Amino acid sequence: IYLLDIYVFYTLVSAVWGFLLGARARLGEIRSLEALQKLFEQFPGAFMDTLHVALPNSAHSIFVTNCS
Repeated sequence: IYLLDIYVFYTLVSAVWGFLLGARARLGEIRSLEALQKLFEQFPGAFMDTLHVALPNSAHSIFVTNCS
């Protein structure tokens, strides 16, 4: 139990410490609320362009014909 408590405490402290060091060094792209809103609006398009994998149409048509 004590090792688990130490692990959780270390994880939280290192996350807060890393956040503070990154914020102090001004790492990252978001500098204002307007920039945050702009990036939030661009996220769906960026997701579809880079991470989304289109499914082949043949698998969808087989599923539809088998269910009918």
